[in-house]
Amino acid sequence: DHLTRIFRLGRVRVVSTTTRLASVVAQAARDSGVVTVVADEPGPAPEWPEEPVASTLGLLQFSSGTTGPSRGVLVPLTALEANLDMIESWTGGRAEDDAVATWVPLHHDMGLIGCLLCPVSRGVNVWLMEPEQFVRAPRRWLRCFGEYGATITAAPTFGLGHVLRRVSRDMLDGMNFAGWRVLIVGSERVDASVTGAFTRFLEPYGFSGRAVMPAYGLAEATLAVTGSGREDEVTEVSVDPASLVPGEQIRIGSGAVRPLKLVGCGPPLPGITVSIVDSGGKPVGERFLGEIELTGKSVARGYVTVGERAEQPLNGMVRTGDAGFFLNGELFVAGRIGDGLKVRGRWLFAEDIDGILAAGEPAKGRFVSLLGSIDGADTVVVLAEGSAVDFAASLGPVVVNYASGLRVLVLSVGRGGKIGRAHV
Repeated sequence: DHLTRIFRLGRVRVVSTTTRLASVVAQAARDSGVVTVVADEPGPAPEWPEEPVASTLGLLQFSSGTTGPSRGVLVPLTALEANLDMIESWTGGRAEDDAVATWVPLHHDMGLIGCLLCPVSRGVNVWLMEPEQFVRAPRRWLRCFGEYGATITAAPTFGLGHVLRRVSRDMLDGMNFAGWRVLIVGSERVDASVTGAFTRFLEPYGFSGRAVMPAYGLAEATLAVTGSGREDEVTEVSVDPASLVPGEQIRIGSGAVRPLKLVGCGPPLPGITVSIVDSGGKPVGERFLGEIELTGKSVARGYVTVGERAEQPLNGMVRTGDAGFFLNGELFVAGRIGDGLKVRGRWLFAEDIDGILAAGEPAKGRFVSLLGSIDGADTVVVLAEGSAVDFAASLGPVVVNYASGLRVLVLSVGRGGKIGRAHV
């Protein structure tokens, strides 16, 4: 169904695929009139039904779809080239012995643009792993840097956490990470406790924490928007959650009982202008929470749509749907507005609930929380899996103590199984 929708939105005429995926692609293409070419079948090269036509469009990049159906983002060639130039300049240019090693999927903009198109367009070697290979054996990814000399990568925070859970110190014997010069961390809110633990884990083997570069980006800006400088230390601030109120200044380091720790994602990259605006679109000052808005030469042209209007233009400006603030010229991302709730006037985000629950072992890493509305009531839903099931009933009070006034529903489920019990 997902592929069928993409074929329709993109007005696709030809799909090139592999034998492994041919059956599902053919099924999606059956009712769309799309020609399927299986590129790795033995025999003569496949014949394309028509010659490609030159276009000013660089690519049609589908957004991640985390809060709804994926949206087709029209990225002009000029925007793509501009963002690739920004990334190269930001990460310190190209060294003669650079190589990128990545497991991030190529249907994600971090994987496609940051870890494939950027190095390939610069003549830099790329070593690709499939995501499931990384999940099964994250040490293989580390070996690319510690044994074979890869120097650059990008990954979300949860990937670093997976390494910490699955790789032990004795598995690093003989590795040397001194040449690992760039580790871009983004795609989700950056967790300083994870990046710090990852740095401490690899430091005895030559890794430098200055390689860690927190960043913020999205498909509508082609990819990169802000980024910490190479060799800069990761900036972390403690925020009083009660001060996350639109129109009020955020309290930093105020001694709150449960402070919210946020990581700086660096200043805007050259060619991008980032503003924080209120609900009416008016810019607000530093340390004021609002929606992240951006303009610049790498902003996409718009979205593809179905029907008579073939395109929904962005007109050079993106309202991202993400909440954040500036401090000392650096962007701090609080969370996605669509994943948050306003509770007694302040913003509460799913990452905040995850952080509170993660503070208590042994449930750490075995749950996920969602915020929204059920039957008109503001509700937090926590799904507890595996070892966290035994502690599911105790998770609800933890959330209520942190944010009273919410309905909390905790669902417990065995790994790979059906929901066994609900705790309200």
